[in-house]
Amino acid sequence: MREIAGKTTQAFEWRFGRLGENGFLWLVPKFPKSIAQYGSGRNQLSFQARSSGEWWIATGEGLFRFPAVKFEELEKTLPVNVFDENNGLESTDIFRLFEDSRGDIWIATRGTQINGFYKWERESETLRDMKLSKNADLISSFAEDTRGNLWFSFFNQGFARLGNGKINFWNEKQGVPPSGIASLFFDRENRLWLAARQGGVLRIDNPEAEPLKFINYTEADGLSSNLTYSLAQDKLGFIYIGTDRDISRLNPNTGDFKRLNLAKNQLQREYTTAVCDDSGTLWFGATEGLVKYVPQADKTLPPPEILVLGVQIEGVPQNVSAIGTSELNLPTLEPQQNQVRIDYVSLSNFENEDVSYQYKFTEDANWSPPGKERFVNFANLSAGKYHVLIRAIASGETFTENPAVVSFQILQPICLRPWF
Repeated sequence: MREIAGKTTQAFEWRFGRLGENGFLWLVPKFPKSIAQYGSGRNQLSFQARSSGEWWIATGEGLFRFPAVKFEELEKTLPVNVFDENNGLESTDIFRLFEDSRGDIWIATRGTQINGFYKWERESETLRDMKLSKNADLISSFAEDTRGNLWFSFFNQGFARLGNGKINFWNEKQGVPPSGIASLFFDRENRLWLAARQGGVLRIDNPEAEPLKFINYTEADGLSSNLTYSLAQDKLGFIYIGTDRDISRLNPNTGDFKRLNLAKNQLQREYTTAVCDDSGTLWFGATEGLVKYVPQADKTLPPPEILVLGVQIEGVPQNVSAIGTSELNLPTLEPQQNQVRIDYVSLSNFENEDVSYQYKFTEDANWSPPGKERFVNFANLSAGKYHVLIRAIASGETFTENPAVVSFQILQPICLRPWF
């Protein structure tokens, strides 16, 4: 705490933390005093290398390699190596780190003039500049497939694969959303998942295919937001997607989504990091803290029923049963009666379930994107016959078996009727 102009303020403090059985333990590693900030970058993880037990800690002024010591000893242990502009890095702002199956460390840096891409080779303990073009995009994520190929994504557009000394690129021309990729993830089935910053989630079932085939999941499929950041898989096979609002769980076998209810009055936050630990517990790094989630087998939920509670034509209420109805036929409407509002509800709303709603105009049409609103308002409808179907989705996984139906007809203007 410090006092400025008579006001007490909280000074920001950079620390390195570990969560154990007794809570968080925080410390400051034995950095030079010149290091002002570390652990920077959205979805950034400094880590303890699985292959060696060494600590690799990203800072805004270089990459520090500490020996394999206990966490508590980092604050009094000098680093083995410091990688900065004096020994190979053009930019010292470390943005991403990744350890591959060989124990090599891949490094992405962020600079005002140039973004860097480097590889530290464990066998020779040397740093290699991978020499992307000088105007290369910032690398936002790394992943490795079962063949040992390195995949990496870019902050603004597309992704790439490095294998057998060759780099292949994919971008908007090949069907990748133009907004950039925040995260890459290989699941246990070797499917590649990509979290697009504004384009939902992409799935590639065969990363070795030519050309790659994409399956795109968006809000229209039940994803809670198209702005996605992070990905993980639990031991049951579900895929978890961190968004700018909450966490969506996807069943990749059915395509069904479920929004995780982590707490009552859950705050909207950005879930920028996702990890499944060896015990199967999921950890999500968010803009307002750390979230722990232990997956449980789902309970079988009954299909949610839905009732139409009210209808208004040009703002005039129509006759609807006080207890609601699942089927309603409205009287024939005149051409000027082309504004229709339908109110509805599912009983699951009163059972503390996460409920959303969809509608469509005919049996053959596609359902609208799921929404939380319990009404739909149609304005300036054209003449014709309408059969509006409405259904509820409980917890993102069970759907109304028999949708509610509201039927009506809007007449043509007199001058357009055949007998006129």
